Amino acid sequence: MIIDAHQHFWQPLRGDYGWMPEDNPTLNRAYAPKDLLPILTRHNIGGTILVQAAPSVEETEYMLGLADG
Repeated sequence: MIIDAHQHFWQPLRGDYGWMPEDNPTLNRAYAPKDLLPILTRHNIGGTILVQAAPSVEETEYMLGLADG
């Protein structure tokens, strides 16, 4: 099984991502598991490791919610 060892999902409207440039439309948009699934399927990747994009409790709770899916 192939595993992608570093994956971020985020929702900029949550406000946790101070590092994210507001004028960059590639970064400053929501990314969720549904966005990644077609790429994983196309490349036969069996899973990913989700990495935090903000150092906050709210980000951790957001990620746990995604994992519970």
